[in-house]
Amino acid sequence: MNSSLQALSPRFAHFASDGQPHCIGILGGTFDPIHIGHLNIAQRALVEAHLDGVLFVPAFVSPFKTPGDAAALEEGAARLYARQRLEMCKLATHHNPLFDVCSYEVDRAGISYTVDTLAALHEYFGCSVRFVLILGSDAAAQLSAWKNPAALAQYATVLVFDRVDDCAPYREHDAVRDTACNGEPCGEYDAARDVVSDGKRDGDCLERDRECDAASTTQAYNLHDAAPDAAPDAARNTPQGAAHAILLADTLDALSAQYGFTFQRVPSLRVSISSRVVRQQLQFGSARYLVPDNVYDYICEQGLYGISHNELSYVPSAQPAPNTQSVSAVQPTSGAQSTQPGQSAPFSLTENADYALSDEFFSRAKQLLEKRVSPHRFTHCCSVARYSAHLAKLYHYPEKEARIAGLLHDWDKAYTNDDIRARALAFKTRIDGEVLDFLPALLHGPTGACALEADFPFLDGRILRAIERHTAGHEQMSDLDCIVYVADALEEGRSYPGIEDLRALPGTVSLQELFFETYKHVLLYLVQRNAQLHPRTVCVWNWYVRQRSKGELS
Repeated sequence: MNSSLQALSPRFAHFASDGQPHCIGILGGTFDPIHIGHLNIAQRALVEAHLDGVLFVPAFVSPFKTPGDAAALEEGAARLYARQRLEMCKLATHHNPLFDVCSYEVDRAGISYTVDTLAALHEYFGCSVRFVLILGSDAAAQLSAWKNPAALAQYATVLVFDRVDDCAPYREHDAVRDTACNGEPCGEYDAARDVVSDGKRDGDCLERDRECDAASTTQAYNLHDAAPDAAPDAARNTPQGAAHAILLADTLDALSAQYGFTFQRVPSLRVSISSRVVRQQLQFGSARYLVPDNVYDYICEQGLYGISHNELSYVPSAQPAPNTQSVSAVQPTSGAQSTQPGQSAPFSLTENADYALSDEFFSRAKQLLEKRVSPHRFTHCCSVARYSAHLAKLYHYPEKEARIAGLLHDWDKAYTNDDIRARALAFKTRIDGEVLDFLPALLHGPTGACALEADFPFLDGRILRAIERHTAGHEQMSDLDCIVYVADALEEGRSYPGIEDLRALPGTVSLQELFFETYKHVLLYLVQRNAQLHPRTVCVWNWYVRQRSKGELS
């Protein structure tokens, strides 16, 4: 065995000598930087392909670099940068014993070809270990363009994460490459779309930086844990999706016939996360919840990606003072915002529930909120705070508790759909996959509650729960839950048919009845507009109808 290969996989090294059969997934790419999408794909691959581990393989230079670019990257600065990407991969995978990082391509330098890496892995591990190459559907469809595809087929089977959104059908490689590298992402990237994207092309081959590899453009997750051979309905609900599925199947069949590839397909649920977006967030906003915490800290320490001064100002103190909490006002990014995100500084607050209800904290929270959301949204939040306090007074509930809950209910509202999806995954919130994919506008309640709990741990759980539930409601809403939900719907800035009738109800009916009537009005409004409903809506409605029929909403 070549001794120079012994560092290929420190964590899985025993696989080479224990004489037992093993299966390792290979997830390659630039990882520039590694983010939560990569880790999610690796975890899914473990389950779907019954792997013993996943080996992350950072590239030194992508084969899709032009010759001039490749030469430039041989310089010492590029070697240092590759080492930094390698270190971030090690940090991100450190706590998972089923993940490991291979430094072979970075140590070897030069252009990174997957077939060469797999040959080295086979030499090191021997015949008892087999490999599974983790790819996105578009990358898998282009395996004929990779270096020595016949050898690739002998070295590894291929786990293909299908694209599931109803985008345009499969396009030629050049069109995909140009879209990814020269313009805005086309929005239909799937999980691991161009993982370990390989192959050397002649002439006008533009950079296909392995940011597109290894699901750098990871935008697909499956929260339903569907079976590997399940046909993703979302991909087949349109003629375009069906055409793409047929073309992909035909392409993979042709690759199998020509080169001997063995494919296993896995459906995916789209969530937009990319290394490119992470880099943009680091420069102009905040990427704290898009990458693992230790990777984020490393980026800040090293000053990578032109990280903004505002972003650096949110790095929490490693040694908070006793009885205080360093509060990081994590900022959303929204093109609609008139103020730049990340302008407020962290501050320390005494951790106590009384302070959470104080005028001082309410004033400070307003200042932070104003920097997070658009002027229109800020006005709405202030109005909801006033109306919540008004309802609390009518129904004998603590007014200051209702006021702060009303103020903070839209704490995460300014995030884009793609960013709020990523945020929900980063917080590990229990979210229905249908909401994640099709109703991201409703995620700001759960993610806002998580963010507020992290930033202001002294906030009462009742406040956080009311914020979490204000978007879709819940069975057995508490008094505060009802107050915030109703205030959000009836505050003075709202205007829609029937609102004055609803505004006449407070004080004349019970709080639960008021919520029920408001919920019914919102539900009818959505149905009349042919809008999608939250999956929990029917459960909430049925529960309240039953309670009302028993006379228990008084």
